[in-house]
Amino acid sequence: MEALCDIIIPVWNLPQKTARCLQSIVSNTFCRYRLILIDNASEKPTAEFLEQFRTNAPCSVLLIRNEENLGNIKAVNQGLQQSSAPYVCILDNDTVVFRGWLEKMVEAAASKENIGIVNPASNSLGSKKPWYLSWNSFAERIAGEEKGKIMEMATAVGFCMLIKREVIERIGGWCEDYGMGYYEDRDYSLRSAQAGFRCVVAREAFVYHEEHASFRRLKKKRKEMASASNRCLFESRFGVSERIAFCLKESRENSTDLIKEPVLRLACENHWVWIFFSEKSKLPHFLPHSNIRIVDLPPLGIRWNFIFHILKKKKRFHRIYSDDPKVIEDLQRLYLFHGAELKLLNHATPELSLRN
Repeated sequence: MEALCDIIIPVWNLPQKTARCLQSIVSNTFCRYRLILIDNASEKPTAEFLEQFRTNAPCSVLLIRNEENLGNIKAVNQGLQQSSAPYVCILDNDTVVFRGWLEKMVEAAASKENIGIVNPASNSLGSKKPWYLSWNSFAERIAGEEKGKIMEMATAVGFCMLIKREVIERIGGWCEDYGMGYYEDRDYSLRSAQAGFRCVVAREAFVYHEEHASFRRLKKKRKEMASASNRCLFESRFGVSERIAFCLKESRENSTDLIKEPVLRLACENHWVWIFFSEKSKLPHFLPHSNIRIVDLPPLGIRWNFIFHILKKKKRFHRIYSDDPKVIEDLQRLYLFHGAELKLLNHATPELSLRN
């Protein structure tokens, strides 16, 4: 019987972490799956462990051995070439999965036709475990509190990425121009978005990720150079991710509904958007999105509240929009402190119109 999901795991040493990852999959996955293990020229202890696991595993396992380390991206593409299931999950070997993780991600992917890529909730995506809970108890809590919930993302993160077969057929595999790694997952996410697919987080699924376990063994200078080079490549293709603020004072409904479509478009284009608004304003409903931050402020002294929140950010905004001319005037006088392009929202038409 064909697997519902092929799980591709590139492996470069880390035998204990790899064993921990594989055992968690065997214990906590209850749908039909196949493991595709790509051994990227691991040393003898890891190579022997993988062969032993393949022989004794209670599930279907395809083990591919490379005689040299081809890097994570090429290893993933080797796995994609061998996969045939309706869903493919790319998983790092420094992860631990918890009960029902894969089924919940598949359910999220299947819930809407245009969802193409799914991440689980994770410590790598901002889920903070209370000190008094185990990771297993924390995963159980999330499964109960977040049941059926999803959050849209501009770009998924490659440590655990579920992909629909339709996405792979449309855009192919990971881009090998990124060498050993960094930014390849963001590139894949935005290419999938250009093809009409969305990235989401299945908030009830949880996967622990021991971040950068493999990359820790690379020299710091080499990692920094690879990251900087790949960032330049990524931005040459998709542009710079801007930080954009909307300061909304008006309580009129069209003052806030006006921005809904542009804000969602900006977030999906991988920009980061903050909406600062007076508590008296009627803010449009936004579905949860990783790139949208909403901050409600008390109406008393709202102009100075806007300015305070703009100036206190360590990272500067690229653009600031406001429906209040006085806020724009104040920020113009403070330009040296924020350096952002300023725009006044124009309410003359129902769609968003901006003027300097």
